Amino acid sequence: MLLDFGIAKLLNPEVSTQTARTATALRVMTPECASPEQVRGETVTTASDVYSLGVLLYHLVTGRRPYRFKNLTPGEIERCICSEEPEKPSVAVGQVGEAAGGVGAAREGDRAAFGWLYVRYFGMVHGILLARVPRTDVRDLVQDVFLTALRKLAALRDPRAFGGWLAQIARNRANDYHRRNENPPQEELSKAQAPERGKTALQSAEALAALRAIQELPDAYRETLMLRFVEGMTGPEIAARTGLTAGSVRVNLHRGMKMLRERLTQGARP
Repeated sequence: MLLDFGIAKLLNPEVSTQTARTATALRVMTPECASPEQVRGETVTTASDVYSLGVLLYHLVTGRRPYRFKNLTPGEIERCICSEEPEKPSVAVGQVGEAAGGVGAAREGDRAAFGWLYVRYFGMVHGILLARVPRTDVRDLVQDVFLTALRKLAALRDPRAFGGWLAQIARNRANDYHRRNENPPQEELSKAQAPERGKTALQSAEALAALRAIQELPDAYRETLMLRFVEGMTGPEIAARTGLTAGSVRVNLHRGMKMLRERLTQGARP
């Protein structure tokens, strides 16, 4: 992060009158650290420096930045920075602190602590895998992910980053699955699963169609939708478990739902 503390110019009138104000034409910046004035292309003042310092302090206190913008458009990034309040540091620290405590105890051989981590993050891992691999193989892969995490737990540098670290292990495991299975089986209702008649059969077919439609969405959207609507996690829970910001989760849900509706509507047309 680069902080241009222009306060010195204000304290020295001679320098202030001789030096032009910071130019914003190029708008070169790190979006996660940029102030509202920067993303809007307005004049950059000492207020921007103070804002960036606040972002740095937030990162030092919580272990993450107030916003993350992976897969977001410039317009969505501007809306997040200018219109959305980040999660309060006290809330972020509380959520991350619980996981960090569990990781620390698990590293020391406390099986109950790792069991707590398993229960807390099972839904996240299950949803991430369900968004990427056939439903029939998800359960086995969930166990693989947690076994891998247990073996590599000592290598995790920052226990506060456990959720995002575990999520990436799950994504990597899904990628490995597809490398080893170039033609994975398509989701179908087996005779044992498919009811013989009535409304339940229609509901099962519709649920399977929705699942397929979600799995065809871009990664960020299908993962967030799966966690929200299949695993039943709230937006704040998704953010806390995966390491995403609340703003990113809201954007992913909004855009993902829009794309999902379009796909389901197209599929329903004769």
